[in-house]
Amino acid sequence: MMSKQMERAHVVALAYDKAMLASDARFNFCVRIFHEEGTIYFFENAFMMEWKDPEEEYDPMNAAERQGEWLLVFTEHQGCHVFSFDDLFSYAQYSKFPHPPEVLK
Repeated sequence: MMSKQMERAHVVALAYDKAMLASDARFNFCVRIFHEEGTIYFFENAFMMEWKDPEEEYDPMNAAERQGEWLLVFTEHQGCHVFSFDDLFSYAQYSKFPHPPEVLK
């Protein structure tokens, strides 16, 4: 069962995902995520977006924590994925084609 905070993040991610087409140019990226537990995720034809939950209360005593902040990953054919920033070690988005085609010949 999901927490209420993660459920709100999933609702937002699904709304974005439902409005996208597979031909969306934002899918020309790859996303790599290192989870704090050691799991590595690599999504091809994907892009990421940060989302802050407006309903989450900010706790100044835990300023280092990114409470209520979520990383939304959208993939071309595998739907969307939601990660809490508190659970991530690192993340990055890469262009699939870093060089012009003539350089690759």
